[in-house]
Amino acid sequence: MFTCFAGRASSTASSIVASSLAAPAPAPAPAPSPKPRSPASAARRRLIMSKPVFAAHSAVAGMDAVERLKSGFEQFKTQVYDKKPELFEPLKAGQSPRYMVFACADSRCCPSVTLGLQPGEAFTMRNIAAMVPPYDKNKYAGIGAAIEYAVCALKVEVLTVIGHSRCGGIKALLSLQDGAADTFHFVEDWVRIGFQAKKKVLKEHPHAPFDDQCSILEKVRRERVPLQPLDLPLGQGRCGERDPQAGRRTLRLRERCVRHMGEISHQLLHHQIHT
Repeated sequence: MFTCFAGRASSTASSIVASSLAAPAPAPAPAPSPKPRSPASAARRRLIMSKPVFAAHSAVAGMDAVERLKSGFEQFKTQVYDKKPELFEPLKAGQSPRYMVFACADSRCCPSVTLGLQPGEAFTMRNIAAMVPPYDKNKYAGIGAAIEYAVCALKVEVLTVIGHSRCGGIKALLSLQDGAADTFHFVEDWVRIGFQAKKKVLKEHPHAPFDDQCSILEKVRRERVPLQPLDLPLGQGRCGERDPQAGRRTLRLRERCVRHMGEISHQLLHHQIHT
């Protein structure tokens, strides 16, 4: 399962609205004229209503690893690139993506596939557990540089953080023990970005089984972020809007991530305006 949070690139965040289907009434009254959608609203709607530009190439069992890559490129070249000049020719002049997408580096979670994004639509940043660290000019410069370029240079409309279930980064965070030696050189230090969220889950659910704590940690509540989360169940192939009240009652890990991302983009925008 995937969880998607989206907010405008400015300091004012807004919710995502998903369409719903209902059975027609026997004698429906004339429908009121629909309100015009803002460009940002249309952009967010695009995230949940789109289809991939091409289907993912299925790996062939037993194929050599390098040959698999060559085969995938050849398929893309002949079946996608050569057949869609109207899509790729304009991209030669440059990019103007509408979205900046933060996603986990997990190989099972490809934002271009799950969100149906075409080349040129999203400036993407992927890392373990889709972490967005706090603003710090002397640390995590790669994340800060990506956000700065997306917000200040590319002028993206929507900032999005995508989470997913069964995340190895979340399990690593929850498994950290005080005083224990790190197993890796970088992984533990990276996932400690979410340490405060971990403390909250352990405090409020101390007796829950480990797997349940991981699931809760993957869904940390957005206490101070006015965004509505969207669940993307892979098995059902649909995207639904959560009940806002239910969203307030569940814990969501991405609350910290989105807040930090908002702080970073706000500071970058403020710096750009006043310099």
